[in-house]
Amino acid sequence: MSDDTKLGCAGVGFGLVIVVAVASLFFVQPMYNVWAQKKAGEAKLAESQASRQVLVSEAQAKAEAAKLLGEAELTRANYASQAAAKLSAELSPLYIQYLWVATQEKMSDSPGESTIIYIPTDKMGIPVTLPVTEAGRVATPSLPNKR
Repeated sequence: MSDDTKLGCAGVGFGLVIVVAVASLFFVQPMYNVWAQKKAGEAKLAESQASRQVLVSEAQAKAEAAKLLGEAELTRANYASQAAAKLSAELSPLYIQYLWVATQEKMSDSPGESTIIYIPTDKMGIPVTLPVTEAGRVATPSLPNKR
């Protein structure tokens, strides 16, 4: 074979490789695009599932926290109710008056707390005041005139 023939065969072979490569790109490119879109869709689906799972976990945690807070509040209320029942059963009004008097005595003995003002109250705890008709009969001290 001559050099020209060899060169011609090589040129035809090279051209054939180029044609096959270009043809395969036209054939392979659409398949690659489909595969890439499929993978992108799978990634997006996995991301949305993970986000959903996080939201569900947060909601479950909030529900559990609310349940535990409610149980704690019920426990506190139960103990407060028991304490109130025990106090009301054990403390008589006379004993409560005794405690009040003892506290007043302690306050009068402490330095700087020498003035105690007592405002009488009725049975409901409302301060007792003089009726308007009686207020005029009570003598009010007059202030000395300073000149």
